[in-house]
Amino acid sequence: MKIREYTPGDGVAVIALWNKCLQPDLLDEHNFYNRIICDVNFDSQLFMIAEESMEIVGFAYGTKRKIVDEMAGLQPEQGWIVAMGVHPTHRRKGIGKALVDALEATFKRSGTKNISLGLIQTITSSPV
Repeated sequence: MKIREYTPGDGVAVIALWNKCLQPDLLDEHNFYNRIICDVNFDSQLFMIAEESMEIVGFAYGTKRKIVDEMAGLQPEQGWIVAMGVHPTHRRKGIGKALVDALEATFKRSGTKNISLGLIQTITSSPV
């Protein structure tokens, strides 16, 4: 298995996997590009892809603020894991952990000290 950054050619496969894994939050191509890829805070280095035999089998989408939020500020030490999924037939192989570990390492390099999963804070007291 290989963990790598998102590339522009990954869109269709990621959307299909997203819809298989996150059925309450289905995306079509238009919404995927508008909500994620065109978001001002999008960073392909924080969108990890798990690949096995040239097939995308997992993803983890992280973000940090690039633009100051008028209420919260820039929050340079804060990162978020917004969404992740692993194909059902590839679960229980450590893919999810490898994706989170890769995101965590990338966050750490950018000065992140706190990572929240969705709205639930997962790391609070020590740097990543």
